[in-house]
Amino acid sequence: MESEVLKICAVAVLCALVGVMLGKLTGSIGVAVRLAGLALVLGGCAVLLGELMERIGEWGLEQSVADYTSLMLRALGIGVVCRVCSDICRDCGEGTVASAVESAGKLAIILLSASAVGDIIKLAAELTDKF
Repeated sequence: MESEVLKICAVAVLCALVGVMLGKLTGSIGVAVRLAGLALVLGGCAVLLGELMERIGEWGLEQSVADYTSLMLRALGIGVVCRVCSDICRDCGEGTVASAVESAGKLAIILLSASAVGDIIKLAAELTDKF
């Protein structure tokens, strides 16, 4: 798995450097190289995500644990999407909008995890009642 991450990072850096160098010579080719690099990196992420889903499926989890795993993966997805969006906004010079996107992502993750926190509080209350 580490080698896949290193490959993804190497492709990203290579495409970024080539994109910048070609962008100074001819703007459109540099953009095309960067977009191709982005597609390769996202493809590598998709492969890693597929491996993750296979491993989680192999665990044979109980339904409640699978629900929490699904919750964590959705929260991770929200975090990644908001991070990418906020980075794009910052690159465009819109730091305030980027901060608002990050705040919205944090609130969405809190709302997503509210039911799990409620379940944990109920479990803690049940355990304290037994003692």
